[in-house]
Amino acid sequence: MNQRINLQQVIPLLVALLLVGALAILAPRLGDLSTIRLLPVSSPGRATITEAETLASARAADLSAYRWQEMAKFYEEHGMLTRDTSDYEAAADLSTYRWQEMAKFYEEHGMLTRDNTPISVVVMSYADHLNAGDLDGTMANFADDTRMYLLGLAPGGFELLNGKEQVRAMFEENIASHFKMDVEVLSVKDDVVTARLTTWHDFTRQIGAAPLEATSVYVIKDGKIVSETWHVSEESVAKFRSALAKAMPAEVETQPAAITPVSAMTVTFANGTCSYSGPLTLRAGKIAVAVNVQDQDKDKFAFSAFTLDPDRDLADLMASTIRPAPPAWSDPLYVREILPGESSQFDLTIQEGPVYVVCWSSPPDLATGAIGPFTVVK
Repeated sequence: MNQRINLQQVIPLLVALLLVGALAILAPRLGDLSTIRLLPVSSPGRATITEAETLASARAADLSAYRWQEMAKFYEEHGMLTRDTSDYEAAADLSTYRWQEMAKFYEEHGMLTRDNTPISVVVMSYADHLNAGDLDGTMANFADDTRMYLLGLAPGGFELLNGKEQVRAMFEENIASHFKMDVEVLSVKDDVVTARLTTWHDFTRQIGAAPLEATSVYVIKDGKIVSETWHVSEESVAKFRSALAKAMPAEVETQPAAITPVSAMTVTFANGTCSYSGPLTLRAGKIAVAVNVQDQDKDKFAFSAFTLDPDRDLADLMASTIRPAPPAWSDPLYVREILPGESSQFDLTIQEGPVYVVCWSSPPDLATGAIGPFTVVK
């Protein structure tokens, strides 16, 4: 019996056959590059990515599932098409893409790791799993010896989580407190990703401080986060401090015990931060400083000392360390660079306090420790 052909049923089949044929032709040429895709996804509480993501398990046939329109627009905006492509959704037009030039672009801009995975994808995977409450999936993105530096959170202004277990414990608490994080990648260079974060947590929601904003710097090696330095924005520091003061009763000030002031200090760089075990009271005048650097995983380290305007404290100072230069409300007293495994002795003249010590390492140039405030007495 003759049946009338329904074009609406036939056209999708023809398109699918053309797509399979095109991919069969392209696959031998694409090689590993056939696994490159984009994930231009943006929604509240979810990470956003606008770079290429390489998936080792992808195959050329999987390309039909990708979002061609957004991907082609990205390539066109970056000059990666050989000719004009008006029909962005036509999969057969993939043959016009300059795959080799695209891969070269990613490599030149430091967007690929050794296994050809753009390193920002590691950050996005971390954020997506954390937002989904998947603790194991979150931790899969971190190296065993990872370090997380939290800079600018009142009242202390500095906290270091050293090792995967400490980081895991924090994320476990965060997930229980319905933590959410939006991520916007700002830059990718070599093994460093810099991103802007917007975060929510039950505690910041309850005191009226949510969301908090921060800039986070990630160092990624072999597809794992080896360090994250989280700088709360200076505006969020002020918002959080104000909300915390309203939500929590003021502590009763007690008279500190009399401490004999000292005229010397020894600071040690070890395990990714710096430490000092002496009294926090200095005698005005010349201070003999000894700095011992035991760490050897960075090219250089630095000791710095500051005084601040009366309305500022250590939280403000540590949040400001993301700036390219010290803020106007701080007065740098001294900076000394020290090479890994070496020691340095010098004199520091201090007339009044409080004094704050900030420790640094490079590359990248980041604060890795804080000591103080030191009271100064005459």
